[in-house]
Amino acid sequence: MRQLAFALSLSAALAAFGAEPEATIQRVHAQFEQAMNTNNYAKAKAIAVQNFTPDFVRTRKAFKSNLQQWLQNMNPPAGVKITSFKFSLGKITTTGNTAKLLSTVTGVAQMKQGDGKMHKIVGTSIDEETWVKVGNAWKLRKMATVKESTTLDGKAVNPG
Repeated sequence: MRQLAFALSLSAALAAFGAEPEATIQRVHAQFEQAMNTNNYAKAKAIAVQNFTPDFVRTRKAFKSNLQQWLQNMNPPAGVKITSFKFSLGKITTTGNTAKLLSTVTGVAQMKQGDGKMHKIVGTSIDEETWVKVGNAWKLRKMATVKESTTLDGKAVNPG
């Protein structure tokens, strides 16, 4: 009987460990999404600081930034207001203390241009995320853009 109880508790512990990265990743994305949808950049930055590793790296085309650089560039330029920010998470694959997934983020914003009119900008990015277990917590270590697109008033533009 004791062996059965041990086997059941071990099985439950392993199942919880296997679900842990998924639950954390989903929670962090939902919190970040909510902060961005309310244009609360201070909250979004706090979520990143709490859930990203100190050696976090963000790569996009030829650009590479560390956590501090990424945080400094998080706020949109003056005259830009985010109206929608949505994550879609792909399958999470966990190997030991590393979890990987593809995430898609779509952001919609209103932006005032030189003509004085408001314009709609839509950006979509597919990123490969690498999460690592640090102590008892899962944290984002790397985010690398795989593909991105941007439209301005429905017309494709180079996101730069």
